[in-house]
Amino acid sequence: MSHRPMRSFLLILVLTRVTANLVRQRSRDRRRRRVVHLESTLSV
Repeated sequence: MSHRPMRSFLLILVLTRVTANLVRQRSRDRRRRRVVHLESTLSV
């Protein structure tokens, strides 16, 4: 029973991080494109 809430919580965190990364990518598309990519790979 402890696996289900943990999974949902992790999914929510991943979704929030993905959305934040997308917003950052849009705002800083050309200059910090590689930095955002590295951050996304490290966070995941």
